[in-house]
Amino acid sequence: MEKKRIARKDFLKTSCSLIGFGVLAGLAESCSSYKVFKTKVSDGTISIPLSEFALEEVRIVRAPGVGYDILVRKMGPTSFTALLLRCTHQDWDLQAGKTQIKCTNHGSVFDWMGNVKTGPAATRLRSLPTRIENEKLLLTYA
Repeated sequence: MEKKRIARKDFLKTSCSLIGFGVLAGLAESCSSYKVFKTKVSDGTISIPLSEFALEEVRIVRAPGVGYDILVRKMGPTSFTALLLRCTHQDWDLQAGKTQIKCTNHGSVFDWMGNVKTGPAATRLRSLPTRIENEKLLLTYA
């Protein structure tokens, strides 16, 4: 049986392509395509119009002075969750994917309720209290 030899150049090209595809697939999960809503903190409260959730159930909220983005998710007509996207391992920015939240620094993974799925983080994400008033979702950040 005759063995077919592959040229080193072709081997490297194919190998790098496959590795690149794997890396891109992993990044696609961690990349956030959620819209960012920019607002301010006023007296420890962040205000978001409920209309922001009319067509999409997830928003990344960014407010000066908070230091980290906030993942806000509509759970029902009047129910929301808000998680500070700050890794509890070493205070690193987190990336919200379609099914999980990931730290790009040391690899910690959290579920969409803020629970640790994979360490090194050992503590769940900080959840912000939410309430609805006057057609606005209010997050308490104190």
